[in-house]
Amino acid sequence: MRSVTVTHPKLLRHTMPLLLVVAAMPFPTSLLGRYGSVPIALALYGAVNVLAVLLLLWLRHDVESFELAAEPADPDEWRWSGWELRGNLVVFLLCIPAGYVLGDKGPYVLVLLVFSSRAAPARQRWRRRGSKRVPVSR
Repeated sequence: MRSVTVTHPKLLRHTMPLLLVVAAMPFPTSLLGRYGSVPIALALYGAVNVLAVLLLLWLRHDVESFELAAEPADPDEWRWSGWELRGNLVVFLLCIPAGYVLGDKGPYVLVLLVFSSRAAPARQRWRRRGSKRVPVSR
């Protein structure tokens, strides 16, 4: 979304809620840092981040549907960045019940963010490596 060169009124209207959520993020982050073993801290942190990821997906949809990008994005990169956002969404959704089910071990669910953010680059490397293979004739 860094290559957006044209604006649209809906894009501006949809950016404002994201900015409000980003401005409020220090509060649940502070709660999680201070009271990490309390389930409500992790649930609130997860809920705010779920809202932020949903708003990012909404903005992504706006950029795609209104054709606001300077040039067409690389389809593989665009698709995998979307899957990364969806993976983050799943992890943050898991945070909400994890605080209650796992107790003070609930914040360890956030380690899954490492896997959701590394899945797309690993997939791209794997695909590049697979495309460099030379078929062997028999």
